Amino acid sequence: MEPYAGVRGMRLHVFNTGTMDVPEGLLFRGGSWLKPRSLQALAFVVEHPSRGLVVFDTGLGRAVEDDRE
Repeated sequence: MEPYAGVRGMRLHVFNTGTMDVPEGLLFRGGSWLKPRSLQALAFVVEHPSRGLVVFDTGLGRAVEDDRE
């Protein structure tokens, strides 16, 4: 099997749309629930040479919005 060679002319753009602080315990087993960690909120744009632009913004999901309290 040949290794994937990619697509000539394809480009990836990464955007930092902001940051948020969350308790370390949400990120790491055994992490402190009192120590905040800063996370970047990233969005990605794939620029395909023949198919155009594809935008990826994974976000945090509906469960985070529904459980704000």
